[in-house]
Amino acid sequence: MPKPNASFLKSIMPFNSLTDREIEEIAAQMKYAIYTPNTYVFRQGDPSQNVLFIIEEGLAEVTVSGDQVTETIVSYRKAGDFFGETSLIVGQEYSGSVRAVEELRCWLLPKEVFEELLHKPAFSHFFTKIITERMRALY
Repeated sequence: MPKPNASFLKSIMPFNSLTDREIEEIAAQMKYAIYTPNTYVFRQGDPSQNVLFIIEEGLAEVTVSGDQVTETIVSYRKAGDFFGETSLIVGQEYSGSVRAVEELRCWLLPKEVFEELLHKPAFSHFFTKIITERMRALY
């Protein structure tokens, strides 16, 4: 199973604020997943998988359903982006669905590692800002 290298994680905010040693320790705890086109990574209302998804390659669309029938595309995520952070922090079901538009290769950061990183000011500030922006886009 592949492991992310330091240069990949260092290229992504806020991981770029970490030392090489911290990056290596984090990488050792990550898993890898591949999703084929049109496959849902998760659906709105599913329980959290307790990981932060970091896209290495591919494209994903984020959708929400107000009536559980009609999906509205609210954004796209590409290489270097991440998703699943809101459910990870709040500990609730997913507030939207994520589907692979093209083959999607993701690194999965476990909740325990993510929570440790939130003790670092650069991380907590970054994710507070991102979650606020993404919630505004939904509503």
